[in-house]
Amino acid sequence: MIASNQNSISFPDKKFPFVINLMKNTLPYKHLHFHPGEIELQYVFSGEGVYMVNNMLYPVKEGMLLIIHRHEYHRITSVNKNKPLFKAGIMLSSQIFNDYGLLKPCALKTLFKCDKNFRRLLSFEKNEAIEAEMLVKGLFNDFAEKNIVWKESIVVGMAGLCLLIQKYIAKAQEPPKQIKDAVIQGCLDYIDRNISSDLSLSKLSEVVGLAPNYLSSKFSKISGISIKNYIIEKRISEARKKLELHPEVKIIAIAYETGFMDLSNFNHTFKKLTGFTPSDYRRISLR
Repeated sequence: MIASNQNSISFPDKKFPFVINLMKNTLPYKHLHFHPGEIELQYVFSGEGVYMVNNMLYPVKEGMLLIIHRHEYHRITSVNKNKPLFKAGIMLSSQIFNDYGLLKPCALKTLFKCDKNFRRLLSFEKNEAIEAEMLVKGLFNDFAEKNIVWKESIVVGMAGLCLLIQKYIAKAQEPPKQIKDAVIQGCLDYIDRNISSDLSLSKLSEVVGLAPNYLSSKFSKISGISIKNYIIEKRISEARKKLELHPEVKIIAIAYETGFMDLSNFNHTFKKLTGFTPSDYRRISLR
């Protein structure tokens, strides 16, 4: 796992893949990114904002939990300046449960499964939110203090959080609403399907049937990022994934597959966004 300060999480103890941070966000996360770890949880203590995960926009606020799986592209697209996000970010692998056997497979499956019907955004009722907040803050304290039984305490705390999530989903209540816009969704989907092709503003405006300037303004307003920057970030994220998963493919081929016709431009852009050259990134990711 790569220890980049921009878009990767490094587990301090590789035999116990778990990390938790508390953070306050007043600005959107700079780059679209993904993590090689198995799962990420974002629990909101207070504030309001919007996350983009795999082209879908999710408004989040106090008492909500967002679940993001490995290799899913995501970023914070906007934050209410008057109500900055105060949240906990948890990264973990199901491996932490292996030595303890506290959870049955069905409870783990609820959290770790990733299919098209997966409910990634949960909005807890007041009592559930109080319980979730206590569990999350307990996890943070255990991780920060690292006493003699800190790993056992974290496994117990995560087991409690997993069961709370399972009970919430089992109630089959209506999920929180996403932000949906057919034009922007069509634009995002087209970019995904044609990442190696011409993705100029004029081409995208032709695809969705809007004037270029209007599409550009609408895209930025809804997604929190310009079309140009989104395409660059998506291409680099795709390149990162290919470098990790396909070590046999030449870097120049990956550059072409992700829409870069010039290798030097690819190398420069990749290092600017990740902090590594493509060759260094591949070498470190394969350790």
